This record gives sequence, C-alpha cells and structure tokens, in this order.
Amino acid sequence: MDIKIKECDISNDSIYIYQNKEHPVLKSCYVPQCNPSCNTGICKNDNVCDCTKTPFTGLNCNEHYKLYRNEFILWIYFDDVHCDVQYTRNEEYYHDCVYPNTKIFSFVFNTSVLAVGVVYAYSIRYVNDNFKEPLAIPVYVYTLLSLFSEITEHIYDLPLFFKDSVNVLAIAISSFVEERKNGVTTAFSKPIGTTLNKQIVNKKVLRYNNDENNGFQLGSQLGSRGGSQEITKSKNDNYISPQKLS
Repeated sequence: MDIKIKECDISNDSIYIYQNKEHPVLKSCYVPQCNPSCNTGICKNDNVCDCTKTPFTGLNCNEHYKLYRNEFILWIYFDDVHCDVQYTRNEEYYHDCVYPNTKIFSFVFNTSVLAVGVVYAYSIRYVNDNFKEPLAIPVYVYTLLSLFSEITEHIYDLPLFFKDSVNVLAIAISSFVEERKNGVTTAFSKPIGTTLNKQIVNKKVLRYNNDENNGFQLGSQLGSRGGSQEITKSKNDNYISPQKLS
C-alpha cells in the first residue's frame, strides 16, 4: 500500500502547528485546541491563548487590565497608596485606602485655601447690605462642614456608617445653601426684568403736528390703555398741558 504523507502547512497564516506532541522524535501536524475557549483571543497552542490583539488579558483572555495612574503627584511618586482590610464593630470587613504620611501636605494646602476663603468672605460682609445676597454664608457653611468631615475621617474608632453619613450630609447641606443663595438672586432680579418689559411694551410714540396757531403739538399714546393722550405746547408757553381726548 502506497502511503503519501502530506507536508504540514507552517506558513504564517496557517492554523496548523508542526512540533513534537505525541512522540518525542516524530513531529505532529495538528490544529491546537483550547478548552475553555480564548474568547476574543487566538488559540496559539493547546490551552495557550494569545491576547495581544485584544483589550483583555489572562489565561483565557477574559480578564481586564489594571489601570495604572500617571505618577505626577509627589506623594504618589515617593509613597504608595494601598488598601487594607478593616473591620467594623459588627465584625464586618471592608477595604479602606491607607494614605502615606505625606498626605498632611494635602491637608495643609486645603486648609489654607479654606482659610483664605473665610478671610475674603469676612472682608465683604457689608456687601450684603447693597446686593441683598448672602455672599459670605455659603463660604462659612462649606468651611465648617469640610473641617468637620476631615476631623471625623481621621477618627478611626467611629463607625463607617457614621463617616459616610457625615460626608453625604456635608455635601447635601452645602449644595442646599448654594441653591438658596441663587434663589435669592433670581427673586431679586425678577421685578427688574418685569419693569423693563413693561417699559418696552408701553413704549411712547411721539408725534409732531404742525399747527399755524399753537406752533407744534407733541402727542403721546400709550399702547396699554383704551384712550389716548395729546400733549400740546404753545410757542410762548413754558409748560406742557395734557388734554384728554375722547
């Protein structure tokens, strides 16, 4: 019996692999099988996946890459931020971020910014009498709530629920105070806009009528009224007298 063994196609775009598999000397030409599958990857050999052309990683190309942030902040560059397992009073565990000791610089910077804001808010405390707006109150409220949140965050014996509640309430109260300030501004500006609109609607139309005896007449009509008014002035008079027209 004549047996002809075909050559194995080992080109770059071939799906076959030619290597030792079943025998240490004789090579085999086979199609690789991956179980489980490689998902969006390519099965390069038996249970070996190639994930280079996919956005995933792992043995089966089903794991996400970890995002690494750019190390442009000094305390991230010199110190590491890691997460430790913490336990509540009910023996429930959670992951909490542990920052390095250099975080004190961030606290000092934020506190300095808040202090400058308080000084400016105090310096314009008399502006409220002119603008009818509580300009300094939102700054005071935000400063006090921020300091209170920062203090509770550094007290490790407090329950986690209490810390989260303080942070949520601080943001909610600050937002509410800011919205109330904007509401006062809107209520103050509304009458001004209404008055301007009325002046535009009730725009006066001036008429100049030549008259041989009285010189000239100045007429004024108001669009929002049923009747009209005519104002006349004589050449020799120094006043304007309105006359009601029927």
